[in-house]
Amino acid sequence: MSDPWLLAVLLAGVIAFTPLAGKLRVPQPVLLTIFGLLAGLMPFADPLEIDPALVLPVVLPPLLFAATQRTTSTEFRAEAGRVLALAVGLTLSTALAVAVVAHAVGLEWGPAVILGAIVSPPDPVAATAVARKLGLPDRLVTILEGEGMFNDATALVVYSVALAAVVTGEFSYGATALEFGVTIVVGVAAGLAVGLATKWLLRLIADANTETTLTVVVPFVAYLGAEHVHGSGVLAVLALGLYLRDVGHEETTSHGWLLGRSVWSYADFLITSLAFAVLGFELSTLLAEVPLTREIVTVSASVVVTVVLFRIAWVFPVGALFRLLARHQESMLPTNWRETAVVSWSGMRGVVTVATAVAIPLTTDDGASFPDRQLLVVSARWRACWSPSSCRGSPWAR
Repeated sequence: MSDPWLLAVLLAGVIAFTPLAGKLRVPQPVLLTIFGLLAGLMPFADPLEIDPALVLPVVLPPLLFAATQRTTSTEFRAEAGRVLALAVGLTLSTALAVAVVAHAVGLEWGPAVILGAIVSPPDPVAATAVARKLGLPDRLVTILEGEGMFNDATALVVYSVALAAVVTGEFSYGATALEFGVTIVVGVAAGLAVGLATKWLLRLIADANTETTLTVVVPFVAYLGAEHVHGSGVLAVLALGLYLRDVGHEETTSHGWLLGRSVWSYADFLITSLAFAVLGFELSTLLAEVPLTREIVTVSASVVVTVVLFRIAWVFPVGALFRLLARHQESMLPTNWRETAVVSWSGMRGVVTVATAVAIPLTTDDGASFPDRQLLVVSARWRACWSPSSCRGSPWAR
């Protein structure tokens, strides 16, 4: 089965299983992952060859830009401390905790940190979808959406720095800290620069189709441009998206604004759906090629337990602390232990975890095989698939 036919089969699965997921009250990513797994087991299915270098530049820009269109910089500034406690504090702490545990069970520090960065950012799509259907408070949805937008940036900056250290074989604390800072500053600056240029171009255009085409192109320009000058492409896309979310409507026609929102909503749905279908397809190949050794099972199980328990251990005390500090103010944090429990259980991993696992290079700069690559990919994909919130249904529904 050639790649075009495989794409057609996966798209057919998206069409068939998306409405079925709603009827069965099962998360759509679960059904699509199972569908992809079954498709990969068919005798006519050939292994899918994916260039790791193309995964992040193709998948991340549209997903991140679409996420920015669901919020505004004003909403973020109003609750920046609370959102960053999850999106930065929890993400960094989770990455560190997973790295320590993975190193303890046998991985070297470099691959262990990469694995921590891969599995640290939760995906809020399934959580917020269930939350809205059940009529949970808007403040919970705001928390999850804000966390989901910025935790990807946090995790991917750590991922890129750790990946560079392993690939080059060079690491020093001073150089790494400097690279981390430069990556952040250059990434944000690149995104704002592309945003200003886009605003100027939108002012010259008065056609809805052309306006929307421009907004489809610029996230890729921001991402690739920032990466070219050694900045964070993720932060560049987020800065671009938030800037255009605030000022773009002033420079676009009403038809162009509505068309753009529809296009980005659909792009988010399609890319995420295909990513989980491909996850299942690739998982069948991995299971056929890579035996489930004791090492893989130990690392995978340790990662799952660490990620689930660490989020719970972080959310409850930090939530209580913020409520204490904001006792006399209107707070966006959960107001009781039940709502805190919902947030603590909303840590399912998603497409970013899948994409970063696939994007791990095959070799290092000296030509050697990337250390523990298969173990990292299998562990990360099992973490994405067996997230208790996404693969076993929502605890809220129960």
